Amino acid sequence: MRNTPLLLRNSIVIPLILFLTLLFSSIESVAQIKLAWDPSTGPDVAGYRVYCGIASRTYGAPIDVGNVTTYTLNGLSPAVVYNIAVTTYDTTNNESAYSNEVSGQIPETVSLPTVLGGSPSGITGASNTYTTGGFSSNLKHSVQFQFDWKGDATDLSPWGSASQSKTWTVAGTYKVRARARCATHTSVVSSWSGSLSVTIAVSKPDLIISTLTGPTMPVAPGQVITLSEATKNQGSRATTVNTVTRFYWSTNSTYEAGDVLLGQRTVGPLTAEAISGPVSTSVKIPTMAVSGTYYIIAVADSTNVVAEASETDNTKYITVNVSP
Repeated sequence: MRNTPLLLRNSIVIPLILFLTLLFSSIESVAQIKLAWDPSTGPDVAGYRVYCGIASRTYGAPIDVGNVTTYTLNGLSPAVVYNIAVTTYDTTNNESAYSNEVSGQIPETVSLPTVLGGSPSGITGASNTYTTGGFSSNLKHSVQFQFDWKGDATDLSPWGSASQSKTWTVAGTYKVRARARCATHTSVVSSWSGSLSVTIAVSKPDLIISTLTGPTMPVAPGQVITLSEATKNQGSRATTVNTVTRFYWSTNSTYEAGDVLLGQRTVGPLTAEAISGPVSTSVKIPTMAVSGTYYIIAVADSTNVVAEASETDNTKYITVNVSP
């Protein structure tokens, strides 16, 4: 027959309490339940047996843990309720009654995303796409994602796919991060991932000379030639004023203040990615030109009336051979 039931650990005064702690070492590892109890006060305690089952007071074969007061149950399945009790036995194998029964369940968890990809820079008004991954549900449920576009939980995306887009309207530096949740049990939410620093600049126009062609045969001093040119706004914002594309005669391929103006044309406002041209413009080869190779340089926004995303990509040139 069983001896007097063991007294179980209690942190204050209530007896007959068995404590347990749920533990995960990782999302893919086998879940564990850690047990602890007070030692029996019997004079000839030899050890303890742990009983576990999925129905209350209906247990499988006991686990003899020896004369210790802690034990870890391994190989458990998430979302299953386990009912646990402990007995003690003496040196002649007399066993006590069961302790109080406690129940433990390995809860569902979703690991935090470990991958966050996307551009670290962008411009206002343009869409930026970010992707996350490296997540898992220990119950193998499908997972939804949410992005924090500022890093302080004040600008959150709806729950959805692992790839989502954001259009910022204000320039600045943002800390993008993501988290996951179970699509079945939506209250099961992971921690936030690490953040990706994203710098957003003000969007601007950017005028370039997209094409420039001229004569392929040698020309003479004073000769009138025809240039074909197209000016493009490759920026993300439209120009709102007219600009001037000018053509210069130069002895090298770099536009300089001393280059000779040959002609010009007016370019109307251009939306983002819009092109004006090709347009033909007639210009006259300088009469003082001598035999040799020269350059005709086209300069977009030559009067600098537009604040551009880049002020260093406005020129394009062709070579011209002069033969008197």
